[in-house]
Amino acid sequence: AAAAEGWGRAMAKAGVLLDLAPVADVVPATFRASNEPVARLGRGYGSDPEKVSKKVAAFSAGLHAAGVGVAVKHFPGLGAVRGNTDFATSVLDTTTTASSALLTPFRDAVEHGADAVMVSSATYRRIDPDRPAMFSPTVVGLLREWGFEGVVVSDDLGAAAALRSVPVARRAERFVAAGGDLALTVDARTAGAMADGLYAAAKDDPELAARVAESAARVLALKARLGRFSCG
Repeated sequence: AAAAEGWGRAMAKAGVLLDLAPVADVVPATFRASNEPVARLGRGYGSDPEKVSKKVAAFSAGLHAAGVGVAVKHFPGLGAVRGNTDFATSVLDTTTTASSALLTPFRDAVEHGADAVMVSSATYRRIDPDRPAMFSPTVVGLLREWGFEGVVVSDDLGAAAALRSVPVARRAERFVAAGGDLALTVDARTAGAMADGLYAAAKDDPELAARVAESAARVLALKARLGRFSCG
């Protein structure tokens, strides 16, 4: 918590008030040697859901003490997969269920006031086998069922290999239609096409237009809490 507060103060001084962290993914012991996105990169907190939850809470408390928001990731977890969605075209979780203990850190983070939750681009066979999580109303709906009213952020929509088969112009549209709020891309060149695609789709679909308005309100509310927006 103390370390996170220090990092948070440095971030706030630089004008960065939302951190896409902490990693709340639980890596089961059987995946430690093969899990590429978390275990092999040394960026997780372990295999015990309760211990991971406590460390996520401590990290979050430190950032909040510094006035910086948190976006826990990568819901519903990248601990029980092998491939990294940044580089693999198909990353499948065959373990995690909607009631799995692997979701404990995310559920606790929501209960303790997480500002945002980042949704992964892996596919979860036992939750929604037909769509990547960030395009799944079922996956995003889990967060809302828990009472989460904050911002749902996508994992990378721009360069991730897991989305290679989805036209760039459709990616933000599908994310927002599934219930997502804030589309993330690590490739700025794709942002315009995504925004244009979302605008065009919403222009012809009143239901999607209402979703866009709902998401915009959530994002602006978060900006207001962090002192980056005023409606006065």
